[in-house]
Amino acid sequence: MTVKDEHINDFVTMMVKNAKITKEIEEGCLRFDVLKQDGNQNNFAFVEVYKDGPAVGAHFSGEAFKEWSEKKLTYLESPESTVVYESVEYTP
Repeated sequence: MTVKDEHINDFVTMMVKNAKITKEIEEGCLRFDVLKQDGNQNNFAFVEVYKDGPAVGAHFSGEAFKEWSEKKLTYLESPESTVVYESVEYTP
């Protein structure tokens, strides 16, 4: 996702806080990383891993997600995209 220049600092502050809170209070959240593209200060991605579908649902009803939903239209150049992946069992 691309963040508007004037909102980068507020976006980073909010999302680092939200990721930390999510990992601490949502027991179904296994991972929540906020990533910035190397060489482009405006491009970010989230990598979120949840235990199961109910954990994702709990996240969507949590305070951190609500804050993100309220502010993303202000912070982003365009709507973000979401891609959902499933775990793959690997046995060498």
